[in-house]
Amino acid sequence: MIFSLIESDVIEHIILTFKRATGCPDILRHAALGMANLALYSCFEGKKKIIQKKVPDWLFFLASQADDVTRYYACLATCTLASVKEFEPAVIKTGTLKLVEPFLQSHDPATFALEHGKYSQGRPKDWLERLLPMLKSSRREARSIAAFHFTFEAKIKKEQHKLDVFETLSTHTPQI
Repeated sequence: MIFSLIESDVIEHIILTFKRATGCPDILRHAALGMANLALYSCFEGKKKIIQKKVPDWLFFLASQADDVTRYYACLATCTLASVKEFEPAVIKTGTLKLVEPFLQSHDPATFALEHGKYSQGRPKDWLERLLPMLKSSRREARSIAAFHFTFEAKIKKEQHKLDVFETLSTHTPQI
């Protein structure tokens, strides 16, 4: 399903939309979240198309924004793509990975959850399961952002009394 979205030029639509609205934080935030979802839910071939469409170059633009939520999801999308060995060189070339650790070091995940949790309201189990392979990535940035996100999610889930989602996360991680 995600591959068919990529094939139907949804990436071009997202890029065109945020190019036209570079001064609108809400649109940029949604673009970054959309790119993160595409990266997380795409199969290998889908990620290959994402790389071919030069999305990591656009993620640099999003990861450089003032809005923390936009920066965060752009960094998450970048790390998702970089955690696939075959795509790592293309992502490294953009310089976006260099923005990940400074972002993470300047934010506390629990505070980030309190300040920006309204934008995520906590992610569903299948979304969280897609982060699990990043914890085993050869890229330190991918491991770090996945750990940050699980801490961020734990704070949100605790507030929602839904910590049991972590007990049921599959140990069989999806293929990336």
